Amino acid sequence: RVPFTGSEIRIRTDEMKEAHLAIAFESVGWSSPHPHIPLHTMAPSLTLDKFVVFLATYTGKDKVTKLLQNSSRTLAWHLSQATDAPSKELAQKSTLVFKAISDARRFFRFFNDVALVKKLLSWRYNGDAVHILLLASQLGSLTYLALDHCTWLAVHGALDKANLAKYKTDAMKAWLFSLITGVVWNNILLARAMSQEATLSSATSSDTKALDDIRNTKQSRMIANIRYVGDLVSASNGAGYTEFNDGIVGIGGVASALEGIYSNFPWSK
Repeated sequence: RVPFTGSEIRIRTDEMKEAHLAIAFESVGWSSPHPHIPLHTMAPSLTLDKFVVFLATYTGKDKVTKLLQNSSRTLAWHLSQATDAPSKELAQKSTLVFKAISDARRFFRFFNDVALVKKLLSWRYNGDAVHILLLASQLGSLTYLALDHCTWLAVHGALDKANLAKYKTDAMKAWLFSLITGVVWNNILLARAMSQEATLSSATSSDTKALDDIRNTKQSRMIANIRYVGDLVSASNGAGYTEFNDGIVGIGGVASALEGIYSNFPWSK
């Protein structure tokens, strides 16, 4: 076994336009059968180019800004609990960042609204009653987005501010409805995938590709529940059914944003 020796080497050439970095750490061998760290599959998965491609999409912009939005919200709440003046001042600045990013997200989500409308216009019943749950969830989501835009317009004086509180509450209720129907739809599909996996796994001559597809579906459904739970915290609070503090709501939003980034990131492209 060759001993691993940590070290650092820097070679500076000011004429070069790019910086080349290499980071090494001790692990199992490249061709090791142990799956603890599959280096041959991890290495090409996360690159700066892919992140740039992800940010070029409106979904990517929305998810990253959602992460920043809820991170600043959580930070603002925790800092506001401190008693010293610097922390209080930083809490106010974090709150301003949260509000500014919230406005930015409304712009990015407008394009998601258009995509959602296209999905609804092309919707066709496929014979599965569960598909109706997805339709209900999408209609709830579209209603939420429309009312959320009305809230923004009322805040900036384009609509009557007397209806501002109603816009906010109705938007959150529509979002909550969308999330609840989405959770039911998602978990029905998860239960189906688990049942199919059990059936195929017990078969003597199971289709490996079909089994892998089912397991991928099961994994995506399980991960989606993270987003649903995180968003349910915020939606139930906004609708007036719960009273979580901004720290908890922010953490739920961070979890939802991370799931959105993970699920939409172009890992294999």
